[in-house]
Amino acid sequence: MVEVLIQQRALMPRQARVIVPGFPDKSEQEVIKPSCYSCRKRFEPSELRVSYSKNYCERCGVGLFGEDYFSFTAKPAPTIQKNLTVHFAVLLFGGAGLLLWLLTAQS
Repeated sequence: MVEVLIQQRALMPRQARVIVPGFPDKSEQEVIKPSCYSCRKRFEPSELRVSYSKNYCERCGVGLFGEDYFSFTAKPAPTIQKNLTVHFAVLLFGGAGLLLWLLTAQS
């Protein structure tokens, strides 16, 4: 029974997994890494290159695009400043939307 559950858990996508307390999984403790658009393997951000907003690893990129792959920009690692900027923008737009909703509800 346990083997069947482990096999089923391995087949589930990462987002659909249920985390059970006391049953830590090594994959839940790792930092989420971006994946290649073609082969779906996970890589460090610096190992991927971006083409038309899709990430490609070197093996897939060279296979699909040939030498043009090396002219693609490298995918930058997210910085703390960018994360804070994005969170601030979401909070700002959320607050503005809530304020607008409250103002229209009073009229």
